[in-house]
Amino acid sequence: MNIGAAIAVIAVCVAVDVLAVAAIVSMFVSLGKKGDERRTMIVHRACTSTLGIGLIYLILASLAKILVVFVLNEDAGINPLSTLALLAIVYHIQVWRYQRKFGD
Repeated sequence: MNIGAAIAVIAVCVAVDVLAVAAIVSMFVSLGKKGDERRTMIVHRACTSTLGIGLIYLILASLAKILVVFVLNEDAGINPLSTLALLAIVYHIQVWRYQRKFGD
């Protein structure tokens, strides 16, 4: 791999990390905002569906870890930053979906 390709890969990785942190911060800011009953309902429904999706993801990731540890005799973990970023993106998609549905 030449130096230009390595720099491009590093730049993409840094960009993905920055976007992940931005999504996480944006999620926490969105959760902290006050609003009327409609906004509260949208946030509650988005949080509930995100929690369900997050639990399913963690169950599947745990099962995959068990398989990797016992079948391949390798150690595999769940990256907390990527998990939180994934849940933040799912949360934003759910908020957007409920905003379109209930009109906020």
